[in-house]
Formats: sequence, structure tokens, C-alpha cells
Amino acid sequence: MPQIVLDATGFRNFQTGVGRYAYNLISNLVPMAPDLRWVILVSHRLTHRHPIMDFAQKEMAIQIVAINAPVIGPRRDIRFLFPISRYDLYHCLNSNHPLFVHRKSVVTLHDFMYINYPQFLGGFSSLKRRYLELLMSHLARRASHIIAISHFLADDFRAYYQNKIKRTLPLSVIYEAATQFSNQSSPTSISAGANPPYFLYYGELRPHKNIDRLIAAFCILKKKIDSPLRLLIAGTPHPSYQLPRPLPAGIDYLGAADDRRLSQIVPASIALCFVSLYEAFGLPILEAMQAGTAVITSNVSAMPEIAGDAAYLVDPYSVDHIADAMYQLYNDQDARAEYIRRGKARVAQFSWQDTARRTLEIYRSLL
Repeated sequence: MPQIVLDATGFRNFQTGVGRYAYNLISNLVPMAPDLRWVILVSHRLTHRHPIMDFAQKEMAIQIVAINAPVIGPRRDIRFLFPISRYDLYHCLNSNHPLFVHRKSVVTLHDFMYINYPQFLGGFSSLKRRYLELLMSHLARRASHIIAISHFLADDFRAYYQNKIKRTLPLSVIYEAATQFSNQSSPTSISAGANPPYFLYYGELRPHKNIDRLIAAFCILKKKIDSPLRLLIAGTPHPSYQLPRPLPAGIDYLGAADDRRLSQIVPASIALCFVSLYEAFGLPILEAMQAGTAVITSNVSAMPEIAGDAAYLVDPYSVDHIADAMYQLYNDQDARAEYIRRGKARVAQFSWQDTARRTLEIYRSLL
């Protein structure tokens, strides 16, 4: 029976975009292929409370292997010098294909941002970029197949490497999808009337997420609105970014938010403000649409591709443009309702089952 290694070392004990992708892919993929056996690699720091542990207990074909290997860095590459187990195919779910995996391999490419925008890497950016260039060049030359999560990302990657390597890139585009937040509950505690209405950002806090311009736009909006209004920011801070302190009046940082918390605050918000400077996909866009929330997002990188005509698109470099979008959705209930309607239709076009089915087709073509 063929054995496939799924490298899910990108799972964390808090929710991340890569973690959502990995869990939803695995949980849909495994039931589709009863003729295959699966080894799932996770970090030795992952707790048994993670949902993948519960899923693995229910599936006889899954073996969880905890390894001491970081998501990225030379120590990860050294760890993969040693055989994990016998396997027929290796799939790295988190972009960072180890340098010393030379068997048949698939890698899911989640972004290419830091090659083109090394300024977002923080300290030692030049050194970090050189290492990333080494990883990505290895991926382009060695991976049996590359899955890009958007056409924007595929085009970006292909344009950079197609003339630098001696083969045609084995590249497919397979979209992510959205699911309802687990532990779904009624948003009564945050509903209108209980608290001032609010806009929302959630996601990891990094420099390219454009939080500072969003805060500046909200401050402009507050000057136009003669009523209580808030901006809620939820997510795990990255070492490369710090929120301004103190935060301006009306802005609250909620810290990291799990699915239960998101199931409360996302549906009750006026709109999700996801005005990043770069996204290779932008999963919160679809998650907000799934939750019945209007979306304001950027008109750059993959965000227009994913949002279609179902979100209010803004220039993320223009504080005034962001503020104008927030003002319109706050004041125009009909426009907001129309974006919610379009969002529900748009998100229905994305399916984790389709993601898994198309990924399985790639596996079978390589086995």
C-alpha cells in the first residue's frame, strides 16, 4: 500500500492560515483514498489538543510522527538528512521544501512575498532573503510538482524562475476554501445594541498586513462619524511588527482569537478590513464572506482574484481610500447588504473537497 508523508510541521498551537489549509486538506483528503497510508509530520511542540490529533485517532490509515524540526531554517534541513520512514511520496504543506528531500515530492507554495519584498523580513533581511532564495530555487528545480494557491502566485513564481532553471515548472493552481468557524455560537454578546458597532481586522500581525494604515484610516473615519464606533484588531503578533502604543481611542486589540471567538466577532462586525499589501490568497476574505460579513480588501496581488466583485476593493497605500470605503459601508446599509449577498455567492465557488480531490489527482499521477 503506497505511503504518503504529509509535512504538517507548520501546524501551531494557535490558528494560522497555513494551519487551516493543512487541516482542511488532510481531513478531506484521507477519506477520499482508502487505498493509501498516511504519515503526518508535526512539530514536537504541538499539543494533543490540536484538532489533527482527534482526527488521526479516528482514521486507522494515519500515523502521527512528532519531530523536532522548525518550519524554516538550516536546522530543519539537517533534520531531513535522516529518513523519516519508508514513503513513496512527500508533500510539504508549508512552502519550505527541505533541501535534502530528493524522492518524489509535492510542495504547496503559499507565498513568494519575501523574495520580492525582503524589507518585510525585519532584521538580517539580506541574509534571510539569501536563504529563502536557496529554498525556492531548490523547490523550483527539484519538486516533482508545485501547487500554488492562486494564479497570481503561480504567475509570480513562474516569472521569477522560468528563465533561471532548465525545465518547465510542474505547476498547478489549486485554491483554498473556507469553512465555518468551529464551535460556532450565536454572536449575541457582540451584537448591535450591546456594544458600539465596529470594524474588524483579524490575522497574524506582520508589517505587510498594513495595520498602521488601517489605524490611520479609522482615525479619519472617527472624525466624520458623530457616534460611538470601534475598530477591533485580533491576531497573534509576529516579532517583526509591533502595534503602536498607546492605541488611538476606539481601537481595541483583542490578542489571539480562536475559532470560538471569531465565530462571535466576525458575523457581528460592520465589515472585515483586510487591506494587506501582499497576499498570495487571503483566506480571511472567504471566511468573512462565509460568516455573512461584508469585506473591504486590497486591489493588489491575489486579493482581487479571490474576492471577485464580492468585496469593496481599495488602494492599500491610500489611507483616504480605506477610510472612504469604511465610511460608505458604515452609512449605506444597502451597499453593505449587497456585498454580503455577493460574498455568499462567491464563497460557494470554493470547496475544500475540490482542493483535496485535485491534490489527490496529482498524487496518483506521481505514484
